[in-house]
Parts: sequence; structure tokens; C-alpha cells
Amino acid sequence: MSLQPAALRLTTLSALFALLTACASEPQPPASEPLDVKVTSASATAEGEPGGVTRTTETITATVAAIDADKRTFVLEDDAGHRREVQAPAEMINFPQLAVGDRVKVELVVETVIFVTDAAQLPADGAEQLVVAAEEGAKPGLVAAEHRQVTAIVIAVDVERHTATLQFEDGSLRTVPVRADVDVTPMAVGKKVVMLVTAAMAITVTEQ
Repeated sequence: MSLQPAALRLTTLSALFALLTACASEPQPPASEPLDVKVTSASATAEGEPGGVTRTTETITATVAAIDADKRTFVLEDDAGHRREVQAPAEMINFPQLAVGDRVKVELVVETVIFVTDAAQLPADGAEQLVVAAEEGAKPGLVAAEHRQVTAIVIAVDVERHTATLQFEDGSLRTVPVRADVDVTPMAVGKKVVMLVTAAMAITVTEQ
């Protein structure tokens, strides 16, 4: 099966990343452009076996171009000249240590492991989080990680279209493509598809 990691991306970390990359739906001031994101990805699968492992890395590198201490905002500018104004969250206790010219690197790594099983017992779906911030008085920084398990049941397959329809715990349905090398037969109905998603984000700030 082929599920895109973006469809399963964990909400907390991706929301922070989206602050830097998303295009706003309303007109924004000149200092609010999406920053350039470098994306690399790799995947590993076993011939004939559904599922596999996918790893995607998204990296933003930018320079602090301006700071408004009163509003707790700062402007990041990437190497292509794109600028993005960012509101420092309350958790960013080291905002006063941020300086114009500081180099900021944001890296988000998402690894998705998907496998199909007919096991009767599986660990319950859920999520775990870990956040470590820089010590007070140091340059702002953050390392955060999230791990989530999502399980779905195959309720139908379409041999002609080479797809499978999955039902998730909340009752929602999703039809996904199956890799060409994987045999699609009615025998797959009733099996469980387990998706293990791990996302890790690191934000580092260094002096220019």
C-alpha cells in the first residue's frame, strides 16, 4: 500500500512548521512570504509485501532580518530573499536573546512505517510527545518529537483499480492505491493496516 506521509503528519509539529511555509489566504505585508523549503525523501519496500518505510526531511535555513521586541515578532529571510514574519510564542522564553543576523535552521523529519497484519491483538492507537527547549538565557532552540500509531481495517479491495478501502477507528473511510508489485485479492479484506508515524523537529539558532 502507498500512503503519503503528509497525510499522516502529526499536528503539533507540522503546525509550527506551517507557520514558516504556508501561504496565507488573505493579503499579507511584504514580510510574510513562504520560506524556501528543501525536501529530501527516501523509501524502502519489500517486493510483493504491502507497506514499507518512508522518511522525509524538510529543512528551512534563514537569517533573522528584523526584530520587534514590543510585539514579540521577528522576520526571517532565506537565501532566496523570501521573508516571513513570525510571532514568538509564549513558550519561547529566550526571545530576548534573539539578535538580527542570527542564523536559524528548522528541520522536520517524518518517518512512516506501514505494515499489514491479521494479528488479533495490537497495542492501542495513541500518541506520545517529547519537547526539550534551550536553557533560559541561551539562544532560542527546540527539539521536539511525536510518535503516533494509527490502525485501520481493510474493508474492500478493487482489483481493477488496484486500490484498497480502509476504515479508521473513528469510522472514516479512505481509498488508497496499492503498489503494482503487491497482489490485490479479496483475501486482504479484514486485515489490519498499522501506520507508525514518528516526527522530530529541531530548531537551532546560531550567531552569524
